[in-house]
Amino acid sequence: MDIDTLEKELRETEEGIHALFQAGKIPTPEDYAGVDRIKAELKVARRVKAMDAKRTDPKLTRKISILMPEDEFQALTKKATDAGVDISKYIRSLLKS
Repeated sequence: MDIDTLEKELRETEEGIHALFQAGKIPTPEDYAGVDRIKAELKVARRVKAMDAKRTDPKLTRKISILMPEDEFQALTKKATDAGVDISKYIRSLLKS
């Protein structure tokens, strides 16, 4: 969920608890659990937004799998090490060139 939706949901849930107090009723632990859940989701969403804003490299969101014989894998790993990068970055650089 996005931050605005979570903030709106949190406001509505807190207003519901406040309305229970106004009506002279005591909120249940489930009412407070809902608030805690929303606050936790909101905290994560804000952290992700901040990390995305500071990100300089593009976010890696897709994954592919390649099957190869062990000797080819070892040769590719050695070339990546010689280039000073991990195997994933090395394969991406091969694909770009």
